[in-house]
Amino acid sequence: MTSVENPQPSREGETVVGPKRQKDWWDGVFDDGPAAKRGCFGCLTVLGIGALALFGYTVYSFQQSAVQHVKDEQAAEVERATRGPSETNTNAMCDLAVKSVLVSEDSFDPEWGGSFHAEGDIGVVSKKFDSTNGFGAKLTSRYTCKWNSKTDTIVSLEVTDPYGETRKLR
Repeated sequence: MTSVENPQPSREGETVVGPKRQKDWWDGVFDDGPAAKRGCFGCLTVLGIGALALFGYTVYSFQQSAVQHVKDEQAAEVERATRGPSETNTNAMCDLAVKSVLVSEDSFDPEWGGSFHAEGDIGVVSKKFDSTNGFGAKLTSRYTCKWNSKTDTIVSLEVTDPYGETRKLR
């Protein structure tokens, strides 16, 4: 640095000879040279490691979630197998079986409720239903149905018409 006259007066009114410009605080902040570059590289390194750690944790979480989902599905399957048939599933399957053998499927109107009991893997439902015959007359009949929940098949289906005659359909 070279010294030149600075026209600033001193206390006694003299001019002071000194550097052209004095460094201030901002010069030290923004002009650190290689030290600043190393600090920036260090920050980027820390951010990169943090991003990799977050990515690794996310992948690990998804993997654990998938493993837990498979375990939950297996436990639910075992529970369904040991629990036996449900009333809802047995009613639905038997209603569909009865509806499929009617002359007018759209006229099938089963009552709510009926009776249900389970015999191991077999669900047994008995209930009344209204339907229309081929001549347009509305008839109230009753069906008794046995559904195997393990094989998902109808074991037997009997329909008793309003006159007391029972027909075995399956």
